[in-house]
Amino acid sequence: MKRVFILAILMTIAIAAIAREATVEGNWLGTLDTGRGKLRMLVSLQKAADGTYIASATSIDEGGARLAFSNVEVDGGSVRLRIDRPAVRFEGSLSPDGSTLRGTWTQARGPLAIEFTRMTVPDNPRPLPASAPDSALGPFGLPIEVTVPVHPVPFRSGNRTHLVYELHVTNLSDSELLIQRLEVTDGSAVLASLQGTELSSILVRPGTSGFADSRSLGPGLRAIAYLWVTVDAPPERMRLLSHRVTIGNRTFEVAPISLSTAKPIVLGAPLHGPGWIASNGPGNNSVHRRALTPINGTATIAQRFATDWMNRGADSSNTYAGDRNQNRSYYAYGADVLSVADAVVIATQDTIQENTPGAFPAVPITPETIGGNYIVLDLGSGIFATYLHLQPRSLRVKKGDHVARGQVLALVGNSGNSKEPHLHFQVTDGTDILRSEGLPYVIDSYDVEHAAGNWESRSNELPLQNDKIRLP
Repeated sequence: MKRVFILAILMTIAIAAIAREATVEGNWLGTLDTGRGKLRMLVSLQKAADGTYIASATSIDEGGARLAFSNVEVDGGSVRLRIDRPAVRFEGSLSPDGSTLRGTWTQARGPLAIEFTRMTVPDNPRPLPASAPDSALGPFGLPIEVTVPVHPVPFRSGNRTHLVYELHVTNLSDSELLIQRLEVTDGSAVLASLQGTELSSILVRPGTSGFADSRSLGPGLRAIAYLWVTVDAPPERMRLLSHRVTIGNRTFEVAPISLSTAKPIVLGAPLHGPGWIASNGPGNNSVHRRALTPINGTATIAQRFATDWMNRGADSSNTYAGDRNQNRSYYAYGADVLSVADAVVIATQDTIQENTPGAFPAVPITPETIGGNYIVLDLGSGIFATYLHLQPRSLRVKKGDHVARGQVLALVGNSGNSKEPHLHFQVTDGTDILRSEGLPYVIDSYDVEHAAGNWESRSNELPLQNDKIRLP
């Protein structure tokens, strides 16, 4: 009888231990079979001290590209994660023993079944504060420095005005601070209010693993808020912005800025014809948007508004037909690259070997080879257009040439830091591919697809991330 009683106690303890372990919090590794290859995905799901769930996904086989989910719903063992642009969804449920998380992943094509297995990944060992201690705030206001390195230039897309810029937030106190809310105002109205998971999704702490709550700032650390504010007002009505930061129970007005009075340059399209996709195009989760690059004491985002132009053909869901290991199988390969304006060629490269799709690089990636074969155009007024990953020996222009809008400059290729044929196009305030600041621009005429077969004509707007585009 005593032995049975002890066994029952042990079973109760074991069941309780499983129940404690059966939580969705943790780090999960799964493999996504896209039909074109297998991608390992690492999902981190954590619960902060204030009860907010924070989730991010890292694509291990795509250079460690990381996405922060802006919407996280946890209901017992059920999980729903969402990002709106690019459109990414995961819905799944925990196994009874808490060892696996099974569900569906939807991105571009899908939904696709995926099973995640719990794994151990080092996290930030410091417990996160629920709020900042009053002693940290001190008698002189908020002990942080907030700066805006580049003032936003308003631009139009989708018949709305977009303001894209970064706040650099540095903790100058000796205590850990938790940013609980960030608001953007125009002096009379709140244009954006971010807190919880949504706030965490736009914050990045340079130099950290990305598995902790990015709202939490330790002494001397910096967070970068990647802001994308969308409003209905036309650009000419936008003049001033201010920001409210809430830490603990106190809210502070910080970093008032004036919007740039410059207008986005109006350009022609860099390509022509149907089937184009604005892959990794302007969007707050794009890898280009957050490509902050420190070089010799200066950190810039040359790719802030860059687009990787890929092509899916007239009626295809893939970017290729036939052997996917051959460059010539890709719809984009060999397409004419066009001058977006009357301009002067100021830099070129034409001799870098092409990659085999999915097996790059053909040459070591250095600052000199990262863009592959390229062309840089001087558009005037301190504005430059850059075309990357061109076919070797396809350039029809050289440094010093004057080119006309619509003129064929080269052919789309697969050179440099590129996994498949596409055109990387960006506009910057400097000639260096990496060490300059990305500028918004607009294309004078193009069509965008809302649903299958439903097209809308756009003029003087900027195509956004993953838009399906038909160019003149």
